[in-house]
Order: sequence, then C-alpha cells, then structure tokens
Amino acid sequence: MLHDKSELEQSLLSCEAELKKTPENPVLLRKCAYLHYLLGWLYGEKVDKKKHFFSLLKYAKQAYYLSPENYRSFLLLTVANAKTINYLQPGDQVRMVHKLLKDTKTLLLRKHDDPDVFYLLGWLNFKVGRISSIQKFLASVLFGGLPENLTVENGFTFLNRAETLKPDSVVYVYDLGLFYLRTNQKEQALVQFQKAQSMKTLTLQDRIYRRKTTEQINQLYKTLNKQLVSALKN
Repeated sequence: MLHDKSELEQSLLSCEAELKKTPENPVLLRKCAYLHYLLGWLYGEKVDKKKHFFSLLKYAKQAYYLSPENYRSFLLLTVANAKTINYLQPGDQVRMVHKLLKDTKTLLLRKHDDPDVFYLLGWLNFKVGRISSIQKFLASVLFGGLPENLTVENGFTFLNRAETLKPDSVVYVYDLGLFYLRTNQKEQALVQFQKAQSMKTLTLQDRIYRRKTTEQINQLYKTLNKQLVSALKN
C-alpha cells in the first residue's frame, strides 16, 4: 500500500522505467496512468495537476488502444477525459460532456454495480446541473447544447448510489458532503463530514480526505456559530 507522495512518485518512476522496456504493455500503461491520476488528484497544484492529468490521458489512450475490450482501460480513459475537461475550449467541453455521458452509460452496461462509474455520473450531473441558464443557452446557440437530463438532483442520486455500493470510502462520503455544501445545505453537509471523520482510513485517499473533512467541519462550525449569533441578535 502506498503511504505518501514520495512513495507515489517513486512508484511512478519505476513504472515508467519499466514501460520504456515494454512500451506496448497495457498493464504497465494502466498502472502509470493510475499513478498520474493519484498524483494529480491528491497532490497536484495548478501546473503539476494539469501535467499529471494529461499524462494520465496519454497513458490511458495508449492502454485503451492496445486493450479496448479491457474494462479497466475504458474506465481509466473515461476518468482521464473527465479530469482534463476543464482545460478544453468551451465547444470541446460541450462535446466532451456528451461523450462522458455516453461512455459512463456504456461502462454501466458492462459492469452495472461499479461505484466509480456512479461517482463519475454524480460528478457529471452535478457539474452540468449547476451551470446557469444563460450559460446553457449560449452552449445551445454556439455548440449545439448540453444534454438536458443532467441535473443536480441526479448528481445527488448517483453519488448516494456510489456511497451505498462502497460504504467504506471516505472520499464518497466527503464528496456527498461537498455537494450539500455547494448547494447551501450546511446541516446536511456537516452530517456527512462528521460521518467521514468517524470512518476508518483504508487507503491513502481516505487519509487525505479525513484531513480535508476536519478542515471542513471546523469551517462549518465557525459559519453556523456566526449565523446563530446573528439570529440571536435579531
């Protein structure tokens, strides 16, 4: 089990060194892609995050080209497209949203109980569902429009499903709290963050998200206390 950033970086160096010897090895390509994903997701800052996510995309494309029938290759490529969408031009972003929706549905047909895919669907629905009506109108006029069935409500439904399928994931519990927080449902967010804080940390991701959880709880308590003081004054 990997324990910190330095171990991830060392593992990636070893993986890429091995890949140079056998550049058409889909197993190594998937491993290198996943390590770039973890480094970009958990530790990336601005330029580094972008670099890791596009390296993820590069390796995921190669793995998928060599093993298109492999479920893991397809999933990694879909994740890579999701992680790099923010770096695309607006028109390409709209087209990528359609592709991500199609690909996640295809993944579910192949493996109907994968929590990672439900998480992706939750993220996609929440991201697009929160776009303003003006932005959606412009996307319609300029780029053919976004899918109409992507909503915040569906985002909650899919992420709840991911959490149900993988109840020991601190990440899923935390992100559901983040969904509540971003829709100004602070009490529900606090419940989720407290739940995440009480869970066992099974992975490196869990440990990092436990720290995020503590920060969110402290900030929420400050916000809720200020609201209470203000209400009492009135």
